[in-house]
Amino acid sequence: RMSASLLATTTKFVALIVVAPVLLAASMHLYAQDDDSAAPPPSKAQAEASESRSSTQEEDDSSSDKQKKPDDEKPAYAGQQDLDQAFELKLSAASTRDLDKIADLCESAVEKGLDAESEEQARELWASALYDHARQLDRRIAPDGTFSTRWRWLRAQAISRLEKAIELRPDKIDALILLAKMHSLNAGDREAAIAAIEKAIAQITDDNQKLSEALYIRAMLADDDTSRIADLSQAVKINPENIDALLQRAMYFMGEEKTDEAMQDFQ
Repeated sequence: RMSASLLATTTKFVALIVVAPVLLAASMHLYAQDDDSAAPPPSKAQAEASESRSSTQEEDDSSSDKQKKPDDEKPAYAGQQDLDQAFELKLSAASTRDLDKIADLCESAVEKGLDAESEEQARELWASALYDHARQLDRRIAPDGTFSTRWRWLRAQAISRLEKAIELRPDKIDALILLAKMHSLNAGDREAAIAAIEKAIAQITDDNQKLSEALYIRAMLADDDTSRIADLSQAVKINPENIDALLQRAMYFMGEEKTDEAMQDFQ
């Protein structure tokens, strides 16, 4: 009997040890809930401050979203619009003012930024506009065989445009030839003329008419008769219709008293 009583007592004691912590945890949980429900509501100032912080956070998030545009929403190259305008103007260009406007638009387009292919197109159009303007200035230097009173100014304007055109496109042979011609005029820069015409001749490969023109200009810059007559003869050989070269060679033959050769060129 004593053993049974001891066993019952022991069982109750163990049960108490197991259940007590559970009851204690449940009691603490209910106490915490009572504390939360009893907390006083926030004051008006606290509510307004909370709303202000929330509004500021929303604005910051919105600003951040605007700054983080996806790649497909990024703006196009900034210079493309100017280049498009330059090409459009090229179709109707009727004056040197138009040509200068085309050049200005191309310059602006390059400065603002273009993709590689568009930049190449811009530089080509820019150089062409400058060359076309210089060519028109050249025609006004001596339109009827007599030099204009403004020919020095016209030459200076042409040279500045040609030099820029060549800077943009060093392979622009027409610009090199015209630059040499401008520098070969009275009181011109002979060394600059020779440098330009040599660059042009070195690049001409399959255009006999253009090569004949370049050889004629180099002949006029030569400081010895041997070089001069060699270039004139080569110019005539590859282009028998180069009248300037024929006349210059005829005059040389006359000075050498080679009448037959001179008459042949005059014919």
